[in-house]
Amino acid sequence: MAIKNNDKGGRRENHKYKALLVAQVLLKRTDDKHAIKTSEIVEYLKEYGIKSEAHSIQRDMKMLNQIFELDTDPELEIEERERLNYYIEYDKRQHGYKVANRPYDFDELKLLAECIHSAKFISEKQSKDLLETVYSLCSEPQAEEIKKKVYLVGRGKGKTQNEKTLKSIKVINDAIKSDCQIEFQYQQYVIENGLTQVLKRKGAKYRYSPYALLINDGNYYMIASDQRGKNLYHFRIDRMKSVKIFNEKRIGKELYKNFDIENYTRRVFSMYGGEKTTIKLQFDNKLLDTVIERFGTDSDVFYAPVDKKTFAVRTKVEVSSQFYSWLCGFGVKVKIISPQEVIDGYTEHLKAITESYKVDES
Repeated sequence: MAIKNNDKGGRRENHKYKALLVAQVLLKRTDDKHAIKTSEIVEYLKEYGIKSEAHSIQRDMKMLNQIFELDTDPELEIEERERLNYYIEYDKRQHGYKVANRPYDFDELKLLAECIHSAKFISEKQSKDLLETVYSLCSEPQAEEIKKKVYLVGRGKGKTQNEKTLKSIKVINDAIKSDCQIEFQYQQYVIENGLTQVLKRKGAKYRYSPYALLINDGNYYMIASDQRGKNLYHFRIDRMKSVKIFNEKRIGKELYKNFDIENYTRRVFSMYGGEKTTIKLQFDNKLLDTVIERFGTDSDVFYAPVDKKTFAVRTKVEVSSQFYSWLCGFGVKVKIISPQEVIDGYTEHLKAITESYKVDES
């Protein structure tokens, strides 16, 4: 809505708001990748009934920089949380002005938006309100990028110890945007004086072509093509180490083009429903990483070696036919140790499967 200008002093009155509106348009429309010309700011001010010239807008921006950078004045003691810390600068490449040094990193805001999307305990309305708050902390172009579709399935259990996960996510996103491959090392769990992570393949580097990121059960995953472009694989990003862009074009574009990520997530990341029961299972050692993917490493989950070939895990699970079906996938490499009612339930589940294959002689 334009500011009213009904008397001779109206033009001067309107100019009281000019610097504030200059700040507003810069915050709304610019960031490190987007700048606007002085002429665009002039047109923006006209929407509010304010006529201005380039030199006066430049004076406004100079004054705003003095306000934004109050913390540089040794005479003013301002708490860190009360500082604005913005800075308006001229971008020669884009031939326009932009706000630099925003206090909120864009990748952090994007991750926050994804977490809001994935939280089942937040209603749709609450999610929308929270997302609007996130969008207000970045420019309009950044907000539009955040609004792009993100694939999210399930909620989290257990926190990663890898403090470089966010950095790895940024590298993967940059690789996807620049159509490049990545190199990384991958970690796995072993039971040696408790659970320990070690590098797989003796620290050998993996090279894959990343295509998508998704969140499942609180974990962040990368979907990527192998070097032959024949198959897509998923990797837990918190287990990826020394992630770097490899300057070669991605492989497997046609494979991903026909890829149904919704079906993939349902098939790979099974969701169970049933009554929670404390159970003890015995697995082949080669399945340790897979089991940790399912049950996590929280303090209420206990792992211990049984012998040189197997290990045991005690945890709470939602016992259901889906859970039994998940166990079936491991064949003789898994065994339920306790309780007896779960053993009986699994036996009945297997019996029902066997019975379904019997030929009706009648």
